[in-house]
Amino acid sequence: MHDKRNSTRFHVLILVFIVWAFVLGLQLKPLNCFSTLLNVQVGDPLLPPNLLPPLLQNSLSIAVSEQKGFVSPNNIPLARQAGPATLELKLFGFIPLPKLVLNVVPPVYVVPGGHSIGVMVNHQGIIVVGIAPIFDDAGRKESPAHQAGINTGDVILQINEQKLRSSRQMQQIIDRAGQQRLMFTVLHQGKVKKIAVQPVYCQQSKRYRIGLYVRDGASGVGTLSFYHPVSGIYGALGHIIADQDTGIKIKPSKGAIFEARVVNIHMGRSGQPGEKVGRFVARGAITGSITSNTSLGIFGHLEKPVFNPYFASPIPVAMSYQVQKGPAELYTVLSGQQIRCFAVEVVDVLPPFMQRQGKGMIIRVTDPELLATTGGIIQGMSGSPIVQQGRLIGVVTHVFLNKPEQGYAAMAEWMVEKAGLWEREKNKKTTAADRAA
Repeated sequence: MHDKRNSTRFHVLILVFIVWAFVLGLQLKPLNCFSTLLNVQVGDPLLPPNLLPPLLQNSLSIAVSEQKGFVSPNNIPLARQAGPATLELKLFGFIPLPKLVLNVVPPVYVVPGGHSIGVMVNHQGIIVVGIAPIFDDAGRKESPAHQAGINTGDVILQINEQKLRSSRQMQQIIDRAGQQRLMFTVLHQGKVKKIAVQPVYCQQSKRYRIGLYVRDGASGVGTLSFYHPVSGIYGALGHIIADQDTGIKIKPSKGAIFEARVVNIHMGRSGQPGEKVGRFVARGAITGSITSNTSLGIFGHLEKPVFNPYFASPIPVAMSYQVQKGPAELYTVLSGQQIRCFAVEVVDVLPPFMQRQGKGMIIRVTDPELLATTGGIIQGMSGSPIVQQGRLIGVVTHVFLNKPEQGYAAMAEWMVEKAGLWEREKNKKTTAADRAA
């Protein structure tokens, strides 16, 4: 009887251990996700508590290298200085877990945007957006460029070793060549090719043509996301600028942003996105260059500082782990050039692997006036900054077509990284003591 009772206890203990191991495995998942985030701010815990359930946090022992003089309250060390930090984790003090290599970054302070901007950018090369058939002297329909191997989506970089900067320049080269064969340097699906094309005389236009529709850039209206007053760097849009017909990312040879005035609003409805209608403002308060076009927006330098009437001084940029579900404020322009503040809600904070795709959180417009005016999130609102508890947490990027009151927002943390602001701040050798001062 005694042996039977012991056997029962043993099997119960095995069952409890299996259940406990399963639960612990679930607890470890946030830790694995966090390892892909890489970034922790100076002065914050190296493993922020809200990412670790209490069961896991209380069972870990943590050793840190590359961080001198760290403090360890509640068994979680604080990041003391910008730079790498390697965490050696042990469960219950003796079961080793995979090492985590984190990037400790300095705090960054910016002026939130909300300003309406006009964007103009020229592509490095000429984008082929369609085939334009030509009728020759015999009435035959042809496209010599397409027949030679140039297709929609290709980028024409050079003609006869001459770099192309505009579609007008391209047509001038063809006009001068007449019937002479031209050598095109073309970017096709990531590979550079040389293709010979002989222009054909078009009876309709009375000039030599090669039979393509082309585009050399893009323009539109968006929203300024933030301005870094120390460096003069700005971020805007929160998403990449791509050609509207081919979807190709535009690599800017040159580009600029200008202040814009919102003159009309096309209200969004389910299945039909709305739009801000804007006009560029001549000699406006905002002018700047475009130096990069990325998956998280455009970046460059402003010629002079910009101001947001809602913020007397710059505010901190939030880390992803500081963003919480709940109320927040969105800043954007609905009429003229006046920035307005509207209520929104952070519905969900998405996993780290989606944050780098510009989808860091899901937001919902809750402000009655904004809903009545726009129906929710509309085109031209991309880049509008979102502030929560005095921090810039993200910017609007996409709308849900069937639920225009909801959409995605990119994390401000990742935009700051793309803008190179952490590297600038690291040069100041920021420490936790500096931040406390």
